[in-house]
Amino acid sequence: MIPNSIAIGKLNHIRKSPSFRKFGFNHTMILLNLSDGQNAHLPWPLTRKKHGLISMFSGNHINSSSKSLVKKIYDSSSESDLTILDSDTILMLSAPAIIGYSFNPASFYFVFDDKKYFKGSIVEVHNTFKESHLYKMPSKSESTTKFEGFNIKQFHVSPFLDRKGYYKFNFSVTSNIFDIQINLFQEDKFIFGSRYKGKFVTLSTKNLIKNLPRLILTVTLTEIRILTNAAMIFFIRKMPFFEKPDRLEGTNDSPAVGFISRLKIPFK
Repeated sequence: MIPNSIAIGKLNHIRKSPSFRKFGFNHTMILLNLSDGQNAHLPWPLTRKKHGLISMFSGNHINSSSKSLVKKIYDSSSESDLTILDSDTILMLSAPAIIGYSFNPASFYFVFDDKKYFKGSIVEVHNTFKESHLYKMPSKSESTTKFEGFNIKQFHVSPFLDRKGYYKFNFSVTSNIFDIQINLFQEDKFIFGSRYKGKFVTLSTKNLIKNLPRLILTVTLTEIRILTNAAMIFFIRKMPFFEKPDRLEGTNDSPAVGFISRLKIPFK
């Protein structure tokens, strides 16, 4: 099984409609084996406390309860097509909190069965309206390293994309490299895609300190990048703007909101 790691890569976005736009930036996350009891002792300065220098605090994910992440995942998947067993292994890929601050547009939970087959995934998505949603999917393929899944778009993320269409998820995860792809289709036409691709390095105190600037930039620049890109689309590209629709079932209050949700701007 893949060991606890730091994920170092490039995150690219591409929009094909109604106007072409492509951009990318360096992005660093942390991969943890949530099913490994030894994770109670994480290498310094990574902690499970809310206000640690680098923190993987369970209260920032899925809901604000004090339950463990594994318990939250079991509870959330109980009424879905993805059945998670006690014998399964759950890996979490997410950006950490830095001194208590966290805003994660997407976190990933990879589920492997006792034979190490990639049986399913949960994608936790947060928007800038203090909301979150879980896309829970069994795998459409039998593989130890690759996942393919589909899900109807049920959550409002960008005011420049309406809540229509479906997502195609393709994940490839090995002990050394990863390739995370999410593509949005509307009427079977490719509209928008995100791809996070890179390598894993061992999660250790030495590597955490070495990559601390990367982690800090990833966390602190996420919302700034959202704002600057939204401003460009709104004021310069003048793309169609979609008002936030009413919540659908399965949309919840976000346990970790960023600063954008507190701003009064037209393109949140």
